[in-house]
Amino acid sequence: MTKEELKNYIKKLGLEKELEELIFELIDGAKEVNKVLLNTIADILDQQADFYEKTADIYDELADEYENLYTELSLLNEEEYKERLEAFQQAQEELLGEINKKIEEIKLNKNQEIKIEKLKQTLQQQATT
Repeated sequence: MTKEELKNYIKKLGLEKELEELIFELIDGAKEVNKVLLNTIADILDQQADFYEKTADIYDELADEYENLYTELSLLNEEEYKERLEAFQQAQEELLGEINKKIEEIKLNKNQEIKIEKLKQTLQQQATT
């Protein structure tokens, strides 16, 4: 497999632009497409999959909370409903803020891990040359 073939394969994955660019930098920096490069890319993609899985888990938990809230609200009278709805809206805003904060933390950690892995790759390449 050539570098261009590998890049075309990566493009077909539909990754986030930043991640795709990072992988392209790894490919361009490598002397050839070899097992080390392919394993590094696979590790990066595994980390991306883990990120998506954690994000999906957060959304599943959020959906469960909405379902529970709906059930509770359907049992209340109108006055209690309005009070709880206001409390829910405030809690929702806080929860969405926390979710976004957590997602950003996960992205930051993932990006740091990718940068560390890229540095390791560069050091390994330099050590072998």
